[in-house]
Amino acid sequence: MNKKKLLYLYFFIIILFAGIYNVIFKLMPDSFVVNKQLNILPFTKDYSFLWNDNDMLNYKIDIDNNYSNISLIDIQLKLNKQFSLISKYRSEVEQQELSLRNIILKRKQLVRQQETLIEKNIEQYKHDMINKSYIFEKNKLTNEIKSLIDLNNTDMNSIIENKKIRLNVIEYKIAFNKYKILQYISKNYSSFSDNNLSIQIKNLNKQETKIRDKIYKFENQIGDIRGKINRNLIAWKNSLSMKLDIIDFIYYSIGISTTTTFGDIIANSKIVRLFVSIQLLISIIIVTSLVNQIIQKDIGDL
Repeated sequence: MNKKKLLYLYFFIIILFAGIYNVIFKLMPDSFVVNKQLNILPFTKDYSFLWNDNDMLNYKIDIDNNYSNISLIDIQLKLNKQFSLISKYRSEVEQQELSLRNIILKRKQLVRQQETLIEKNIEQYKHDMINKSYIFEKNKLTNEIKSLIDLNNTDMNSIIENKKIRLNVIEYKIAFNKYKILQYISKNYSSFSDNNLSIQIKNLNKQETKIRDKIYKFENQIGDIRGKINRNLIAWKNSLSMKLDIIDFIYYSIGISTTTTFGDIIANSKIVRLFVSIQLLISIIIVTSLVNQIIQKDIGDL
């Protein structure tokens, strides 16, 4: 390859890698450090600290106060204020959830007490409403039939059959009586409950609804604040990403290709360092080839 082509290739490599660095920086502003002012977090972990409460509570911006001239302190204070609101609302949610658990536990106790009382009242109602005369007559006929059967007298068969028919009629009346009792119970189930317990349970249900509404409200407020923080971070990230453009990266790429960087722009991620290493190796090979051709030409001229 002649010198002209090597020079074109050299300049092409500079422009190509400048474009690569520019794209990487737009996607990941933390991938480069400019005078140590852009090495700020949490751009790469914004979702984890926004939605993980443990990370959120320990949230800090890694920023040196000496760089307050770029207004990062104001942004830090603004974010910290918003995170304080999240902590406040989260504490409110925890308190409301504790109250909710206590209410649910108390309501369960009252419901069990009410169910026991209803069962007791229903049994008492069944006992009071069953026709005692039917029961008495049933027992009487049952005993008479048994006594007649024990006599083992075939002449008594017709009498036994008549008594069995009467017994069946009585059992039908008892069954119908029980059906009417159960029908009344099903239609008037609430009448067997304790009115005071019912009022207490109803009040607890209202309290539960209010608390759940409060929890929903606080959770919405937390979500709104997290949304605002995320929008602030996006705006902040975009504003920082505008601090470097393609011209800066052409300058940086020339420095890499000529091994004369001044440390004002520094690679701050593995992928960028990989591209820098590749560019540096390619540039060394091109420059070496170019110098070798010049030397051979000078020797040839001699």
